[in-house]
Amino acid sequence: MAETSTDSSQESVSSDVYGSVTDAVYQSAFSNFITVQGDKLKDGDADFRFASLNYPGAILDPDFSKEDALRTFAAIGGKVTRTYVPPVKRYDNSNESSALVLGPDSNGTMQFSEEGFKKLDKFLALANQYGIRVIIPFVDQWQWVGGIESYVNFRYPGTISNDAAHDDDAWKFYTDPLVISDFKQVIHYMMNRVNTYTGVMYKDDKAILAWETGNELGGYNQDKFPQSWTTEIARYIKEEEQPSQLLLDGRFAVNAESLNDPNIDIVGNHFYTGNFLDKLNADQQAANGKKPYILGEFGLYTSAAPVETLYNAALQNGTDGIMIWSLRPHKEDGGFYWHDEDPGNWASYHWPGFSSGDYYGEKDIIRTVYKYAHYMNTNDVTKSTPVPAIPAPSNAPVLFDITSVADIKWQGSVGASGYEVQRSTDGQD
Repeated sequence: MAETSTDSSQESVSSDVYGSVTDAVYQSAFSNFITVQGDKLKDGDADFRFASLNYPGAILDPDFSKEDALRTFAAIGGKVTRTYVPPVKRYDNSNESSALVLGPDSNGTMQFSEEGFKKLDKFLALANQYGIRVIIPFVDQWQWVGGIESYVNFRYPGTISNDAAHDDDAWKFYTDPLVISDFKQVIHYMMNRVNTYTGVMYKDDKAILAWETGNELGGYNQDKFPQSWTTEIARYIKEEEQPSQLLLDGRFAVNAESLNDPNIDIVGNHFYTGNFLDKLNADQQAANGKKPYILGEFGLYTSAAPVETLYNAALQNGTDGIMIWSLRPHKEDGGFYWHDEDPGNWASYHWPGFSSGDYYGEKDIIRTVYKYAHYMNTNDVTKSTPVPAIPAPSNAPVLFDITSVADIKWQGSVGASGYEVQRSTDGQD
């Protein structure tokens, strides 16, 4: 799934420039990288399990909202989130201002937006500060912010007029040597970029739990997907770039060859069709004894009962992580970001849940995530430990100047379910 965003103007830089360190100093809350032992994720000697939400605005949202989102995950106990892909410039330039990947120059060297990647720098710096792990997918099967079709259009301009899932030419992304070489340049740039806030190279950043080969790769045409692409990209990442973090297979299915690939650390899936419970149990059974399994996205539910059932099944069957789509944070100028989801009967979640979201079960669903975050974090499969009370708001609201009683706005507080607005009766502040 995805949403579109806008951004400020961008400055392009070539792939041999990885950023420079600013005067800011950010301390990491992490002591360890997450590792794999058999089919389990580990944080040091402890099992690492999580229940949380995706945060698709992680790269492009303003800094205030990034920090608000990470405070929210800390409040929920969702110790992991997943970004959306780095936006890639479309052929029609409709997202040029927000794209991070700009395409090759006349010499074939991929170009990148320095200002755009500074936005990801900031998010990773804040993730270290707040102790939230991050999964980052490299590329999208879909066209929302520029995906596999954009890479093909870089080399074969105007080839693709349809969306990538239904255009055979878009699938050259997986087979064309020149396009694959361009994509490897993007991986190389991201792995070796030095964060301008922390001074840490991306591939040495403990906040990154895993890199993901892509988002929903192959889409609903899995029979068409060439596993040889995954084999080659996984080999390139693990053997040539050698990141300190794990690698998650971004194929839109749990694949037997990936389960046996020594360069794939984690397998996963996303659920938007079919029986979610049956699919979760089948996926985990396939992965059991071989690799950790993460349900990276699911959606569509408008009441808490099926969400409860799915999170409980993940807790019981050994699933390492499960994330619902998706969280939207407070906006800097008041209120929340909002995103309706196709087919329009469900929407984004806002902590701690509000009556305005009753039509898609927002309050009950996000509090179900909160409950299972506790159980997964403590690996309490019997659900015998008490769920902590929802924490008080972590920051005070900031009231903006009031020019009209019809337009009173403030920056929200993480965890606040309501606000009391008072006025003086004597004309004094």
